[in-house]
Amino acid sequence: MTPGQLVQVAGPVRDPAPVQLQSLLLRRTKDDVLDLPSKIRSWLPVDVPAETGADETRRVVRLLLAARGTQLPGTTVRDAGGPGGRTRLLATLSTLRRKLAIAKVPQTTELVEGIVEQGEKAVVFTSFDAPAKSLKAHFGAAALLLIGSTPTGRRQALVDRFQDDPDVTVFVANLVAGGVGLNLTAATTSSSTTWTGSPPTTGRRRTGRTASARGAR
Repeated sequence: MTPGQLVQVAGPVRDPAPVQLQSLLLRRTKDDVLDLPSKIRSWLPVDVPAETGADETRRVVRLLLAARGTQLPGTTVRDAGGPGGRTRLLATLSTLRRKLAIAKVPQTTELVEGIVEQGEKAVVFTSFDAPAKSLKAHFGAAALLLIGSTPTGRRQALVDRFQDDPDVTVFVANLVAGGVGLNLTAATTSSSTTWTGSPPTTGRRRTGRTASARGAR
């Protein structure tokens, strides 16, 4: 078949190109097709109170060593691992992350206050409800809260209000509940209190969407 030739397929004349291209997928990144403002990513060191999560950190070390067949002096068989060791490890890490997130609330509050004072809006993501509720309580009516217990039917209304209401300057969200599927382009800054990489990256994308006319950080 020569290029451009039409073939008879069981009746009407059809162009073979669509059939030939059905198994092909053209993928391009946003940078290839859109002129978006740049994102600025910054890591801010935070001093937390001494001994924050110290017990959990020591327990994580013991469990990891146990996985390698090593037991620290003075530890019990339960401390050293055994059945359910992986479950205890994940639970301990979760407790450690929660305590660190709560310890970061004062510094996060200070950061967000500076953003709001400049006439901008901010989004704060966290993996735990306790720090989210603390931030909401601090900023009061100027903040909106979206966590797992927020009814699904109310979530888009919260997003719309943050986008459109000039008196609402802070959006606080749990990363699981608010980290996917939301457009929060009214904000120029997003902050996260968690140390894991992927969820905060997903959260930052809520502010740096294609509808955003300004850079995001």
